[in-house]
Amino acid sequence: MYTAAIVLYALTAGTAGFVSAHLYCRLVGPEGRWALTLVLSATLFPVPLLLMFVFLNTVAIGYGSQAALPFGTILVILVIWTLVTLPLTVIGGILGRNAAKGRDFDPPCRTNKIAREVPPAVWYRQGPCQVFMAGFLPFSALYFELPCAFLSTGS
Repeated sequence: MYTAAIVLYALTAGTAGFVSAHLYCRLVGPEGRWALTLVLSATLFPVPLLLMFVFLNTVAIGYGSQAALPFGTILVILVIWTLVTLPLTVIGGILGRNAAKGRDFDPPCRTNKIAREVPPAVWYRQGPCQVFMAGFLPFSALYFELPCAFLSTGS
């Protein structure tokens, strides 16, 4: 399963590059910094994942765990990323940029060119209250339902 996930991720990198460059060039314009979009789409997911993996693998090696991956396997994964994923992302990005040339963004609904003023949000729709409620509701549901579930499984 892990091998299939890595191979599928590497092979779909061309689609990621195409979509990111195509959308960027249609929304911002082809003279924009579309190459930065390609770099971000190629590294935003795998780099933090790789850093976490290296840390956890180093800890596993330090404790002498059998779950630690050998150095050769890590090199194979890095070679797949550099020789397959990055070139496919660049090729897909170039194709997406060329496909978006001369085409403006056509929204699916009617839009107004004149910007309107957005009214300020009320207190319960602002960030701190939303964060509190997003954590409070699931916690309260678990707090009240778990004792009932534990009591009902008795003899």
